[in-house]
Amino acid sequence: MRLAPLGYHRQRSTPIMRTQRMTWLIGRVLTCTGAGRPNEFVLDGKPDDDGASRFHLSMHPRVDSLNADGLAPSHMKGRWAGGETIDLEISLHLHRGKSSISNSADPDTGRDQQATLHRGTEAQFSSVCQSMTR
Repeated sequence: MRLAPLGYHRQRSTPIMRTQRMTWLIGRVLTCTGAGRPNEFVLDGKPDDDGASRFHLSMHPRVDSLNADGLAPSHMKGRWAGGETIDLEISLHLHRGKSSISNSADPDTGRDQQATLHRGTEAQFSSVCQSMTR
């Protein structure tokens, strides 16, 4: 995740300052699927406060990156205290073919899932993901 360049997703002139209507944060999310390559999502969002200690992000799958049906993230709320971890509340949906399914009575999609992410490299992610698939 990183700060979006000024004018990200804008067709007209590049602004000289950020506004509330702009995308502030961009990046990508990888999820371990248990087989093959990970699913990849593009994320974008905004901080909820001036220090970016709270934020909202939306996730969209990269074209043809979802290689398995199953649970997939759709958006998340995060908290960052300036250290090496981020606490998240992740909304999930069930991905089936081209459909996205959620139900408030379902234990997986009916409520946000809690997670804490620790700073790491993509190589570390790949290593952990590979160990989970064995």
